[in-house]
Amino acid sequence: KKTRPEYIGLEISSEQVENLKQQLLPLLQAPTAEKLKQFVKDDGYHVTLWHHLAHNNGVVPDQLKRMEGLVFLVEPVLFAEDDTCMALEIRFLTNADGSSAMSFNACPHITLWFVEASQAKHSNVLLQGVRDAAKVGQVPDTVKSAMPLQGMLPVLRGNVKFNR
Repeated sequence: KKTRPEYIGLEISSEQVENLKQQLLPLLQAPTAEKLKQFVKDDGYHVTLWHHLAHNNGVVPDQLKRMEGLVFLVEPVLFAEDDTCMALEIRFLTNADGSSAMSFNACPHITLWFVEASQAKHSNVLLQGVRDAAKVGQVPDTVKSAMPLQGMLPVLRGNVKFNR
C-alpha cells in the first residue's frame, strides 16, 4: 500500500452536488444545462487540495497532514464552461473554530462535467483563463460561458480525504 497520497481532496457527496446542479440548471443556457443534466460522474466529486504531480515536489505539506478527516465548508463562486469541461470555482469558508481548508490549486474548484475523465484537470486552465481575462474585462475565445455565482447556490460540506 502506498503511504504517500496521490492527491488530497475535499470530498463532496454526490447527493450535495446533484442538489446543487438542480439549482444551477435553470441559470444555464439550454445546451449547457442539457449536457450537465445527462452527465453521470462515477467516482464522486472533490476539490483537489494537493496533487503529488503538481504541488510541493510531491511532499505533503504539514498543514494538510493535520487536516485528514476534518470537515470544511465551501461556497460556489463561479461557473465556467468550454468544449472540454464545466467547472465550479469555490471559496473556502471559515469554520466556527476559525479553521479553514486550503488548496495548492490557484483556482480551487469542482469539475462538474468533462468530455473524458483524463481532461478533468483542464478545469484549472479554464478557470485561470477566465480569471486572467476578467482582470482586463474580457472572456477568452474558448470559453462558452462564465458566470459569477457568489451567494446564489448552497454551501457545500466536505471532508478531507487522502486518496492513495
